[in-house]
Amino acid sequence: MSWLSSFFIGVLTALLAGTAGGFLAAKCVDWYNISSREGASGYFVISIVLLSAFIGFFAGLIISRYFTGFLTGFGAASGSILSLAGVIALFAWGLADIPPTIAGHDLNLVIEARLPKGSQKPPVLEGKQFVWFESGPRFGPSRASRYGPLDTANARFEDGRWVVPGSVYIFTTRNSRRVAIALDDKTAAGFEVTFPGHPGPKYKQWRQWLPNAEIPNWPDSNMSYRFRIEEVIPVATPPVADPFKALTSESPLREWLRYFDGFGRQPETYQAIMKQVEARPADLAEVLRSSNEEDYHQALNAVYSLSSYDPQVVQAMRDVAADFAQEIRKFNSMAPQEPGAEELGAHIRDRFSHWCNTWGPMQNKIHADGRTPVEEILQLASVRAESPTMQAVAESARYLLAYLKQ
Repeated sequence: MSWLSSFFIGVLTALLAGTAGGFLAAKCVDWYNISSREGASGYFVISIVLLSAFIGFFAGLIISRYFTGFLTGFGAASGSILSLAGVIALFAWGLADIPPTIAGHDLNLVIEARLPKGSQKPPVLEGKQFVWFESGPRFGPSRASRYGPLDTANARFEDGRWVVPGSVYIFTTRNSRRVAIALDDKTAAGFEVTFPGHPGPKYKQWRQWLPNAEIPNWPDSNMSYRFRIEEVIPVATPPVADPFKALTSESPLREWLRYFDGFGRQPETYQAIMKQVEARPADLAEVLRSSNEEDYHQALNAVYSLSSYDPQVVQAMRDVAADFAQEIRKFNSMAPQEPGAEELGAHIRDRFSHWCNTWGPMQNKIHADGRTPVEEILQLASVRAESPTMQAVAESARYLLAYLKQ
């Protein structure tokens, strides 16, 4: 076989190896709980894909040299790569902590700890009482672990002994598995838990008290426990009704305006709201005069979108301008460091800026005298020229007056 044919086989084998490596890497992300924080899982997958492609290329290049036919060489190279990927996948799967399921649902290990006879009711100690569940060699350190709550607040007295419930997530099918039940810094007990890697529905029933059932004459002066498996079945959340669809012509206009985006990104919603706005000028005028910031700004957005203006709406806009003048007079009477002065100035600046953006286009459509209220506001704002907020108000007024000349 020529070197050119071997090169092409190497490229094809690299593509096959990269695909297999990416699939296996994605599985390992789940099997080994590789974090996605700062892109760690993504970097892992990309690294494995590149490494697999690199190995695949050279494997295809070298293996194909031992065969004379292109298809034979590619078959041998791809078969070798897929076999290697299968062995690695089997090995990775066997070492991974893969959680068992029943009917596709995750499982919890529900525990009840029976305290020694004569023990007092355990106090509730936040952060010091838990069920520890681990997996690893029987006579060695744990390989992986999880912990769950020990609910001492709901302990019950039964047959002369206190029983404390708790639970922990079953995160692995691998043996051996152990639990430790901790009531405080000094009181704890550990036990080996025996159930299949993939427990069936029969394990949903309580098992016998352990180690009593395994060790004859287990003393009442020692802690014992029992367990069962619990499916974690997601609670179906009922669909949430769209509150916008519940609005009617009797609903306050301010309720309609809360769904108004002013840009028509949702045409049906936009048209429905504008229909209400156009049909209810008195209500729109009322919302314009509102002291509620959200209502006021949404009303201005609606006014901006109108193609014609009812006299009630025009008068409401003039009333808002008169309010600005009155508020600026109040601001001018306050000392610079007086409590509330800074907040009032910012309030006037923000509301007036939005009003200007609506008043200008409105005047171009109705061809009325729109300069008078703006000139009064400019004159009043110029009294406190040292104030940054009044400087902003004056600047907006000057810009609007220049616009109204056109």
